[in-house]
Amino acid sequence: MLEHKRTYEEVYNSFRWPVPEYYNIGADVCDKWAEERYRLALKYEDEEARTEKFTFWDIKGLSNRLANALKVHGIERGDRVGIFLPQYPETAISHIAIYRVAGIAIPLFILFGPDALEYRLGNSEAKAIITDGANLEKVLQNKDQLAHLKIIIVTKGKPEEGVLDFWKLVENGSPYFEAVRTKADDPPLIVYTSGTTGPPKGALQAQRP
Repeated sequence: MLEHKRTYEEVYNSFRWPVPEYYNIGADVCDKWAEERYRLALKYEDEEARTEKFTFWDIKGLSNRLANALKVHGIERGDRVGIFLPQYPETAISHIAIYRVAGIAIPLFILFGPDALEYRLGNSEAKAIITDGANLEKVLQNKDQLAHLKIIIVTKGKPEEGVLDFWKLVENGSPYFEAVRTKADDPPLIVYTSGTTGPPKGALQAQRP
């Protein structure tokens, strides 16, 4: 008896992707691997070829600490937080921490000038931004025009008055944090278009797996 070969349409129409009602991407991308204490999550090499390694256990603890610090400083469900960083370990930690508190991350290109940065922070009504010393001045130039921006966190370089130190926040935060219970369709991210044909447009991205 000949076996019936399923057509593409049959396969497509019968496929179902089970999506849970509740899902937090910050916990999912890290915590399920963290109990394997030595499982490598991230390897980072800096400009001087120095290497750092982070396990999932490390990332869980660091992002939990930052999540607690964000919560203490008033970041809650739905609050927008800009991430204006190169591809540092702090970038990954920031994303996961923001997702844990049910905030919404806004990745920002480090080559943005003050005007492009101001537009995206203002349009998104960002309440906080995480940046580094090299880009801090761009943020400070726009601060007075950004009514919603209350918190500025810097990862490298000496923080100025009113600017919070990323690693001090992490150091002082508890390593224990229960991720906020979010639904699979709750957005964790805003991605902006380039703005080459008009003002940049921001799109909320669902976190469903």
